[in-house]
Amino acid sequence: MFIPTGRNETGVHMASGKRIFISDLHLCTERAVTQTAPLHNYGWTRKNTRHLGRFLGSLLQREDVAELVILGDLLDDWVLPASFDPDPGPDFENTFEAILRAKQNRTVVANLKTLASNQCPIQVSYVPGNHDMAVEKGFLEAHFPGMRCVGQYNPGLGVYQADGIRAEHGHRFCLFNAPDDLTGSPGFLPLGYYVSRCDAQEWLQDGDGAEFMSLLAWAIKKWFAEGGNPPAVVLMAIAAEAGMKPGSRFRMPAGMDSPSVAQVRNRFQNLMAQWDASPQHAEVSAQQALWADAGILEDVIWQVYGRPSRKPRIVVCGHTHKYALYAYKHGAKFNLALSPDQETPDGGYDFLYANAGTWVDQVSLRTYVETEADAEQGRHHLRVMKYSADGTPVVMLESHVGLR
Repeated sequence: MFIPTGRNETGVHMASGKRIFISDLHLCTERAVTQTAPLHNYGWTRKNTRHLGRFLGSLLQREDVAELVILGDLLDDWVLPASFDPDPGPDFENTFEAILRAKQNRTVVANLKTLASNQCPIQVSYVPGNHDMAVEKGFLEAHFPGMRCVGQYNPGLGVYQADGIRAEHGHRFCLFNAPDDLTGSPGFLPLGYYVSRCDAQEWLQDGDGAEFMSLLAWAIKKWFAEGGNPPAVVLMAIAAEAGMKPGSRFRMPAGMDSPSVAQVRNRFQNLMAQWDASPQHAEVSAQQALWADAGILEDVIWQVYGRPSRKPRIVVCGHTHKYALYAYKHGAKFNLALSPDQETPDGGYDFLYANAGTWVDQVSLRTYVETEADAEQGRHHLRVMKYSADGTPVVMLESHVGLR
């Protein structure tokens, strides 16, 4: 039987206690939430910053938490209207600094700084996502002294490992959102970046963005029925909804060319074929990566991590904005969100995959994942939690694997 030793697999000392995994917070700049009529706010997280600040503050009062792991998309420099200049102005080092200094984010930033500091016994670890793909490790360490940055940065990818857990954002398995190492474009910005900027353009104009998942589902159906190119179809459809024409240009950060919609379409025209031909994407096919972008991430996670030789018993991701808990026993898969009252079998499940969900305003629940190893019972518990409007944490889904 495996007994936790108080030190995780990366060698960082850990007190015994729970790990909290939170993802997809999407903090934005002040200008993203201060538009005046007839324009509309386009930032994804405004109302929930109050709840997020209070949640982080509540962790400072707890003695049962050993580590907070943020699984990416804390700072969002993708959700910006295509027509807007990405330069945040002379008062800021970059967009990420503008986000950290935004009025609506003050409590979140202050509490996260305290959590990361030596004043607090909780270890704070950060794994990059796609919406903060360009953030620098040194920038985070300077603004949050004590924060442990996991993986590589700019472009952001990383996998957290500890006590039989693997956790990552999840975008590297997704066709639209994995860092672009295929087309030769500068900056590693994938197709999802341009889709996000089209979506923000529509939010700016009418206060209601495009239904990306509906468009993607439509593109997939069209692909199966008629052939064609889902990435190109989705980009052109979302651009059209935002009032952008093929010749409309994306305003880009200083030093980067400003491509037209048609140029972006052409750049990613062969994305699926390039993906399948690339050795670094050998574990996941382009078709699977397309489904993963449609929110069906669990099948890819099982394929990549679920085989016994891969070791982890628990995998946690974000990215999809949908909380989830899937359990596996003898190769059979159970969606515990559809059967939350299902009893965990004797000895626990063989493998658990959970998604931490999101805290953006567009969803009704603010969710996160909590894990806890219990050596006495020989169990590693996993719980999908929601943070209620009154500040109460509530268990939504839970199960466990056996400790080895």
